[in-house]
Amino acid sequence: YQRRVHGQEEMDRRSKMDEQKALLDQTLRDKKKEMEDQTANIRKRELHRRDIQVTESNQESKKQQTKQELDMDIKLREETERKVELELQVERIQAAQKQLQKLRLRKELEEQMKEMAKRQGQPIIKIGEKLKY
Repeated sequence: YQRRVHGQEEMDRRSKMDEQKALLDQTLRDKKKEMEDQTANIRKRELHRRDIQVTESNQESKKQQTKQELDMDIKLREETERKVELELQVERIQAAQKQLQKLRLRKELEEQMKEMAKRQGQPIIKIGEKLKY
């Protein structure tokens, strides 16, 4: 009888120990899983932070690039405006020179006609006037 009771107590004790071991194993697995989750979360946050930094850096680079492009566009536009203005001035000067040349030729022609008229004794006619009869 004592052996049976003693055997039953031994089995109860072993069963309790097995339950405690199983509980400790489960607790250990839970803690391990929790630590892995925390590590994964830390990695995710770090990757997210890096992504944000890279994105901000890329945006800053794009801003700089855009600013440089705008500056270049403004310079190009200003140079084009200056070039167009200079071309207009050249055209005005050339037109004035042509007009001056025409006036010189007209004056020269009038002088020649005056001389011819004096030699021949005819009335003096200015270029551009219609003859009066």
